[in-house]
Amino acid sequence: VEVEGEDASVVDSGSPALLRAATCLALEEEAARAELCRLVTHREVKTREETFETPRDKRDATFARNALARWLYAQAFETLVHRCNAALGAGSSSGARGSTKFVGILDVFGFEHFQVNTFETLLINFANESLQQHFCEAIFEAELRLFEEEGIEAPDIQTPPDSSSTIELIAGRKTPPGVLRILDAQCQAGGKSSADSDAAFLAKVHSSHARSLGRTHPKEKTVRFHVRHFAATVGYDVGGAAASWTEANVDAVPDGIAALVSRRSASAFERDVVAAAAEDAPRRRKPSLATAFCASMARLRDALKTTDSAFVRCVKPTPAMVPRVVEPKTFCEQLRALGLLAACEVLKVGLPTRVPYDDIVAKLPRAARAVLDGEPNETLVACALAAFDVPVDCYRLGRTRVFFPASALALIHDLLAFDPDAHPERAARVETRLLEAKENASEARACAA
Repeated sequence: VEVEGEDASVVDSGSPALLRAATCLALEEEAARAELCRLVTHREVKTREETFETPRDKRDATFARNALARWLYAQAFETLVHRCNAALGAGSSSGARGSTKFVGILDVFGFEHFQVNTFETLLINFANESLQQHFCEAIFEAELRLFEEEGIEAPDIQTPPDSSSTIELIAGRKTPPGVLRILDAQCQAGGKSSADSDAAFLAKVHSSHARSLGRTHPKEKTVRFHVRHFAATVGYDVGGAAASWTEANVDAVPDGIAALVSRRSASAFERDVVAAAAEDAPRRRKPSLATAFCASMARLRDALKTTDSAFVRCVKPTPAMVPRVVEPKTFCEQLRALGLLAACEVLKVGLPTRVPYDDIVAKLPRAARAVLDGEPNETLVACALAAFDVPVDCYRLGRTRVFFPASALALIHDLLAFDPDAHPERAARVETRLLEAKENASEARACAA
């Protein structure tokens, strides 16, 4: 939709673009289309005594148009997601998230690094950084913690990847607050113009995080700041040719759009899309884009922590985007930045399957369990594994569970599927082998003493 005029903006209600937008919103009446134009080109000003409208200039109207398009897209997307979840059972009152089993696929934003990097670029890279941290916690911290708790020797990783300091720099609540918190504070404080607000925001970022930011040349500190991400150091442009950060963060949607669609739209779906916003509008102020994004990422991280995560990591063979070309240096840098090289060090231990001691002991014949009564857990389980012909080099004993490599999967399946009552002959052989294993263990302890 083209915005014309300068000091007083104008939108042609009969233009093809406006007619397409009205069709998408199912605004069939000419009066409804005229009201849509008015919401874009005029703002409502409220004082103690009265409420009146004032025309927007072209720049302000263009910003309102863009904010409206983003808001409608987001509302339609959320409505579709909620309907899909409800249809799949995840939205029912009896099927709350905690009791609903699901398989989710999360397509992560691509890391972005352009010649000019804006507020939106920072949000995308913040999402990348948060999900990279989830990967690190799932692969490194959880594994290394489990090895320590179980008394298993952990692989020697000098510096496991950790994005927590970058996440704190971007969105931290502590003192000093993160970049997005500083932006919110500046939006609330306001300024004579968006340029003044952006300049004050940038100065506060540099003064608050002088030690945490990436190196920025002194001459550039009035136009950008740098953040050291897991993938690369990115310079974010504030002011100048870049869009205003304080304006983008407020992302003010024209007042009245939800009420217009609710009253005039001929589409039930479109009315549903704006229904929640229309109900909330009188009750609460719309949060800033930074606040909403941080809250959304926190919910996503909490949901991911309740799941068993598997990962497919993608790398770009060449920045030139040319088929069948691989640049080894670029390729290896991505593998390092994604934490894949360090992950290989952890996974080289090769013990992905863990079986609790009780599950193994439960597979022994009753008489055999009586023979081993009183033995330490490690001895009991080691004897049980020997009775089932599991080689010593195919497992490692922890404090509460046995760790197996992937190559021992068939042996584990055979052990856990064994039923002593259904296979009495094999149960007898297992019992005999168990007694032999116990005698061997006793002899070994005697020799050691």
